[in-house]
Amino acid sequence: MDHIRVLIQKNIDYFKVLFFITLVVAKKVLSIYKYDADKLDLIVFNNVTYLYVVSLVLILLFLRNRFKLLFIIFLTFYSGFYIDLKYELQPHTFLLGSTLLQKQIVTIFFLLLVGISLSYLLYRYFKYLITFFIIRYLVGIIVLLFSPGETYRYIPPGKAYKSEKNSYILLFDEYPSQYVIKTFLHHQEIFLDDFSNREKFIQLKTVRSNYDNTEMSIPSILYGKLNENFKVKDAINSLSKNRFSQKNKFVGYSIFDSINSRDAINNSNFIRSLNSLATRYFFPLLIRLVDGRGHGIFYNIDQYHQEAFKLLEDSSHYRGNKKQVVFIHFFTPHDQVFSKRKNMLDRIQEANEFMVRSLNIINKNDPEASVVIMSDHGYRGVEVPSFYKYNGLLMYRNIDLDTLTIKKNGIVSLFDKR
Repeated sequence: MDHIRVLIQKNIDYFKVLFFITLVVAKKVLSIYKYDADKLDLIVFNNVTYLYVVSLVLILLFLRNRFKLLFIIFLTFYSGFYIDLKYELQPHTFLLGSTLLQKQIVTIFFLLLVGISLSYLLYRYFKYLITFFIIRYLVGIIVLLFSPGETYRYIPPGKAYKSEKNSYILLFDEYPSQYVIKTFLHHQEIFLDDFSNREKFIQLKTVRSNYDNTEMSIPSILYGKLNENFKVKDAINSLSKNRFSQKNKFVGYSIFDSINSRDAINNSNFIRSLNSLATRYFFPLLIRLVDGRGHGIFYNIDQYHQEAFKLLEDSSHYRGNKKQVVFIHFFTPHDQVFSKRKNMLDRIQEANEFMVRSLNIINKNDPEASVVIMSDHGYRGVEVPSFYKYNGLLMYRNIDLDTLTIKKNGIVSLFDKR
């Protein structure tokens, strides 16, 4: 016992850091258990998780005698401290820049300022700072312990339309309304009018989404207006649990579908328990450099869309007993880190090309099918006022579509046969 006591006293600062690391990891594990237990296999058997664990073990071994540096590295890259701080700073720092790039640079500057100041204070007042962060994470764990866990929520469909036709829902992420394109992007949009007339679509020009972010708007589109605690995984679970997929053959392709969730799992809005600088940025970038596909914002967008078109081509030949509903989530024109088209108008042009290509596939293989083309929300660029970021795209053919039903109950209500 005396030997252990002497060992602890001699290495008290290292053990404090080790205790802090244990608390951070425990909080992440508890968060996974409470909120994402149904995706546990995807979280555990995931490249980003492997890198997180391996690198954690390595820095613990190699920085054994440099406990202050160990603490700084872990606080910066492995905990959620700087991610949380970024969201706290953005409402204030974004006011100091005019373009999105300037706003991000200002935010990064202040984060660096905080990081440098914290590192300096750490070397002078280590015992106070480590005590503060230990208390902070202890409080976080206590809050998690007593907060209610997630339960599956079934949202029943409302008014339904009976149709024996196959149906295709083509969603273009962040496609803005024609008014937004003309007024705020200063471009006279004529493609949608020409396209809708040529392909016999009904086009609605005053469409607003329930949410202005993909993580909430896509479940809302599929299953109706959701409460603020509704998670993407609830919508994914719904595909196999409610009448939508029991009475129809559902084919879905999205970064949030279970088909692709191994590549989307570390998107910070999807699995918040692994939200840190390392898991959100550094490890996904490393994986992209190694295998060319990546995770989260470093997703290989070209490969994603190639697979989407292949799925659309294959599914359009289906002629089974059940009615087939195909849901394709195209990333474009949403801005992506590795997008080849950096300008929003160029990405809208890309989305237009994808619309034509998709309709050519459907017209060739399943010409009598019903088709819905829409966006999950509008363009969220800094030049667009908040009100208009909800204004998006909606056009349809060969289907009776009640926009009030869509807003309240989601697209599921259009295809649910009673």
